[in-house]
Amino acid sequence: MVETVSGHELTEDEAALYDRQIRLWGVESQRRLRGANILLIGVKGLGAEICKNIVLAGVKSITLLDYGALAEEDFGTQFLAARSDVGKTRAEASITRARRLNPMVDVKVAPPATGDAETDPSFRPDSFFSEFQVVIATGLGMSSLLRLNSACRRASTETNKICFFAGDVFGFHGFLFSDLQEHVHVEKTQAIIPGNTKSGVPATITSNTTVTKHFVPLEEPFSLTWNSGNLANVHDSFFLVKVLLTFRDENGRNPSISSKDADLEKLKAIRNRLLSETGAPEDIISDSALEKSYGEACPVCAIMGGFLAQEVVKAVSQMDAPFDNFLLFEPDVCEGVVYRIAKDTVHRSFKKSKKKDQSPACTPSKKMKV
Repeated sequence: MVETVSGHELTEDEAALYDRQIRLWGVESQRRLRGANILLIGVKGLGAEICKNIVLAGVKSITLLDYGALAEEDFGTQFLAARSDVGKTRAEASITRARRLNPMVDVKVAPPATGDAETDPSFRPDSFFSEFQVVIATGLGMSSLLRLNSACRRASTETNKICFFAGDVFGFHGFLFSDLQEHVHVEKTQAIIPGNTKSGVPATITSNTTVTKHFVPLEEPFSLTWNSGNLANVHDSFFLVKVLLTFRDENGRNPSISSKDADLEKLKAIRNRLLSETGAPEDIISDSALEKSYGEACPVCAIMGGFLAQEVVKAVSQMDAPFDNFLLFEPDVCEGVVYRIAKDTVHRSFKKSKKKDQSPACTPSKKMKV
């Protein structure tokens, strides 16, 4: 829940620039966006898409944190950096074009860090994250994401509960996770009133309902086992994400085409180990799914970048129900599925699913064709 940003007053220039958005979600929501400070970790293909969408939405500032050196292989998906900037950090290389998208947004590079935090932002002090209303993490391993999520919760206050998002694209697969802690938003509901006796035309009345949702940290869904969490209904991609994040933890990189065969064997070993530890069936992640997990597919970056930026806008503006808590993109059917994966359903409020066997731990709430 973001309360501290609601006091920003829109100037005439801002009102003119964001006129179409104001018509869509209202002045108060745009005021919240114009007061929001965003931290984006990782500016490869997915990060570039997220950055572009958030800058165009009109936040107050976005801070880019990526000290990886820009390389030729990045240009398949990274459109914010220029080829003349090869060798610079991805954050520095992206800042010029990002600023051109919307001069009213303050786009900047995060200050350098020392020690372990120099290469892993999850080791930065909690005070660093307290400056932001939203923290978005891409390109990190599982252990880093868990530390970062915990840091955001520790750095939160009653008036600024930091919204944490994690997302990534592995080949043709993608995922999004959100932890908004305790989040208040407005949902529009419509009621139809029968028309008068002369015309018989019904009237529609729209009203706003305030809803509070409670989210769980990333550690909870990743700690569930097949039996204790009853994960039978969750999409296979959830387990694939765990395998790929673990590969990144253990190897300090993503699976690479240049070492495809060797990396495939490593992925299979990690898959077998994690599925055994979780108690999941051995065939839940196929070899073909692992083979589709190399690099970043440009269309998937665009899809997931759109979804993640949309969720940031909803979280900050407090308009419409946010996804809770995983979105998994399945390339074979070009479909994104939203699941709440948690130990219980105390705060569950979902639409009906087509699946008959509903699990307390993981219930699909939405399916979206792309």
